[in-house]
Amino acid sequence: MRIATKPKRLPDNLAAIGIGVLFIVSIFFLAELFANVGIGWDFAAHYLNGLALTNPNFYVSSAMKHGNVISKGIYFEPFRAPLSYFLMATLIIINKGTAEYAYALLTLLFFFIGVFYVSKCMDIDRLMFISLTITPLVLGFMLINGADILTLGLIVFGIGFLLRKSRYFGLFLGLACLAKYTSLIFLPMLFLLEKPKKIVGAFLLFAIVTLPWIAFNAVFFKSPLYSYTTEMNTAFNSVNIGINPIVLVVFAYPVLALILYAWLNRRSSRVYNKLKDGNKWHYLVFSIFLLLAIVSSLLVLPNQPNPANQMRFTFPLSFGAAALVSLYIGKDAPYLKVNRLKIALPLIFLAITAAGFLAAPLYLNYIKAGPPASSEIHSAISNMQKLGITGCAVVSNAWVWLNYYNITSFSPFYYNTAISRYPIIIFNSTGVSSMPAWLSGSALALRRNGTSIYLPNNYVCAN
Repeated sequence: MRIATKPKRLPDNLAAIGIGVLFIVSIFFLAELFANVGIGWDFAAHYLNGLALTNPNFYVSSAMKHGNVISKGIYFEPFRAPLSYFLMATLIIINKGTAEYAYALLTLLFFFIGVFYVSKCMDIDRLMFISLTITPLVLGFMLINGADILTLGLIVFGIGFLLRKSRYFGLFLGLACLAKYTSLIFLPMLFLLEKPKKIVGAFLLFAIVTLPWIAFNAVFFKSPLYSYTTEMNTAFNSVNIGINPIVLVVFAYPVLALILYAWLNRRSSRVYNKLKDGNKWHYLVFSIFLLLAIVSSLLVLPNQPNPANQMRFTFPLSFGAAALVSLYIGKDAPYLKVNRLKIALPLIFLAITAAGFLAAPLYLNYIKAGPPASSEIHSAISNMQKLGITGCAVVSNAWVWLNYYNITSFSPFYYNTAISRYPIIIFNSTGVSSMPAWLSGSALALRRNGTSIYLPNNYVCAN
């Protein structure tokens, strides 16, 4: 009779030290990103949304407009999923000067805890899993899209509760949907809870979390799903993003294959032993996962030069791959019979990941993905001062960043006669740079450090 033996793993205290080292190195990596790359577009938008919520004028003047609210001291995008900017508003109230950094640190900590929790639920090597999941690209992505790292943490936590067959999966899924609307794609996973009572309980928790925002939509926009449909329609039809809903499904559901495998792995000792011994289910699930990964990559990555979009679509794949590698190599791989090697592998992965963080400058240009560096923004402000247009509202293709730096700026998407006489600032390194309609009747006043300033005839300096 065969007696299964549990392979040795990295001692818990050594694993804890390794995870702590990775967390500290991650903080230094984020600090370097803030110093060299600055704030990403969406990250800045979340900060500005949170700042608007703390401004009393927002509620008494322009809050009822159905569209971006831009006025002195206020910038607000009403259609974004609300959780990130409500969290940012809370941190601004606590300490405005450190709100962005506190947000990054808190979401990083939350993400670490979530990955640690899931590794415990899956019974896989924690240090190996965290080293493979939390990489420089993932954390660099935090600086590009602040809502996504929060969403990933909530989904990861939700997967942990799903593996434990807990109705709290519905709670975390609901929060993930309030952080990123596309998280709705994971709603069918409620049925993996199996028992009707738990499915209903999870759905009720999901509804309790999401109904207040649906009610707000019904009152504010006169349609309960207005912000959902508006934001997703913008994303799916954007020529800059090029998202196809079918592609999004293909990318998201490899996570389902991962969950099904982990679920079968824990469901009973009989099924577990069959999988462990090389039962065909083991290879079937692994093959499905690889097939989805290949198909997804062929469909999306060639059309997604922007690393932010690549990270958004491929994280479910990288997360699933990290779990499968940790499961196969770290626990059940029959060809790793030397216990010392099984103990050494997590440390090897940790060393590789830490080296990636310490080599942060190599990632900066790749992660930057278009936003002007803080030095370019300050150069533009200096150029405005030279032209005597300090304090003027402007039109710019970097309107979000300029608003973040307290310069009232309007988007080309909302260009109209009311702002047609405002100075125009173009950042050559930033997207949305093709705007011939803007320049009609305007003269180039100054071009320096990748920034061009145009002044319309008889321009006005409004604030």
